[in-house]
Amino acid sequence: MHMGSSSLRFFRSNAKRFASVRSKEQLARELDSSKYTLELLAVSPPYRSFKIPKKDGTWRTIEEPEEDLKEVLKLLAFHLQTVYFFIKPPCAYGYILSHRSDPDKRNIVTNAHRHIQAHTLLNVDMRDFFHQCDEAELVSVLRPHFPEMEQDCLELIANLTTYHNRLPMGSPSSPVLSNYAAFRLDHAMLAWSQERNIVFTRYVDDMTFSSRTVLPVEYVKQLEEACAKFGFPLNPAKTKYYGPEDEKYVTGLMLTKEEVVLPGKYFSYLQNDLDRFAALYPVFSCLSDERSSAWVRHFEQGLTGRINHIGAVYGRSSATFRHYQKKLQAAKRPVAEEIYMNWLDLPYEI
Repeated sequence: MHMGSSSLRFFRSNAKRFASVRSKEQLARELDSSKYTLELLAVSPPYRSFKIPKKDGTWRTIEEPEEDLKEVLKLLAFHLQTVYFFIKPPCAYGYILSHRSDPDKRNIVTNAHRHIQAHTLLNVDMRDFFHQCDEAELVSVLRPHFPEMEQDCLELIANLTTYHNRLPMGSPSSPVLSNYAAFRLDHAMLAWSQERNIVFTRYVDDMTFSSRTVLPVEYVKQLEEACAKFGFPLNPAKTKYYGPEDEKYVTGLMLTKEEVVLPGKYFSYLQNDLDRFAALYPVFSCLSDERSSAWVRHFEQGLTGRINHIGAVYGRSSATFRHYQKKLQAAKRPVAEEIYMNWLDLPYEI
């Protein structure tokens, strides 16, 4: 999460100010709100729930706060991020701010870079990562970092940021709060790894362990027990071990001997979806109903995100990134004043 116009001095000033918050009234001022409004939102936080498909064919439930609450949570998340920036463990790489001159940027690419030239590599995934932290746990994990904050103020934050007594997937504050929740686990795993000369990183719910030698299989059991102890059960179905001769992947990125790249299938799937979008965009753009407009908007947002991911890996000035940017723009270019299309030519399998 890069904040291009922000400086280290600004981060430090903001973190110091927010860490000194004691009361609900002070919290409300930091969130450009009122104590009454925050308490009202916390009584029954307004969310809308919907499902999106996952790669394995199942569905993921997204719980998104409505606009008034979302604006409060965005600002709260930023304040929490600036505090976390100065206490982040060396292993944490997901959802972390960086400033324009940051020499230690943490993101999905730098996370994978830590494991280049590994002899063996082990990926483990924490099950339902956000949902493992309830209101009481959230107060407990925030307390050490905000020792001056009054109990009812911490409880207000917990009430504002949880839904059905857990961190919701779809809220702007859940990512940073999950980092706070994993703080003790991160330090325990760091100590365990350093004792065994292992490189360890965590990107959100994905934990990666690598070594220049062999990683014994029995380590998996030790990791399962350690994570469970801290309230983060693993998902055994997503545990992946890579031996010396295997192609190695970290959070979907492929490791070569010298760099991090995207696998070929990433570009194949992206091209297929760009072709679908180009075929359907002229038709759906002519329809005035909200459902069609939403389809176009969500499809384009998804493609933009995937193309931006290429920019994150290869650089936004790279030929690969510019190529797919142009592809997306070309897909939206009208071919004529009026659009004629044979409905039999449409790719119906979408």
